[in-house]
Amino acid sequence: MRKFRFPLTGLLKVKRLKEKQAERALQEEKRHLWKAEKDLRQAETAVREAMAALRKGLRQWTETGWGGGELLFVAVRHLDEEKRRERMAKQRVAEAKAEVAKRLSEYRECRRQRKLLEELREKAFRQWLAEFLREEQRTADERVLRDYALTKRSVRGDAGSN
Repeated sequence: MRKFRFPLTGLLKVKRLKEKQAERALQEEKRHLWKAEKDLRQAETAVREAMAALRKGLRQWTETGWGGGELLFVAVRHLDEEKRRERMAKQRVAEAKAEVAKRLSEYRECRRQRKLLEELREKAFRQWLAEFLREEQRTADERVLRDYALTKRSVRGDAGSN
């Protein structure tokens, strides 16, 4: 009997490769998301620090009556700039999350396709094995019948010569 051969082996190899590539792309996007989240945390910290500096400046200005309006203006501009950076960081996090979701979906689809082909391969192998075993059984049955017939002839021949 012929050796088992799955006709879609090449396609299965391609699907496995695509799944690995999709997994690597997903991991890369997760790293980008992690970096974007780290940048966002840093931006949030910078906003809190700028807000604290502004409050401190306002407190000093009101307590001392010191005419540091120009410094307060600088502190407000610094706070505005940090808030702008925070908004941009939030936008990058949202974009990174969307990209991770997209890559995850692609990875799941690649995995589903690969599993489907592997299930087809397993089914084809089980069918081939069943056919192989039937053929082996048929061959074994023929041998037993042939051996039985030969044994029966030799027994008759031995009985006739006595």
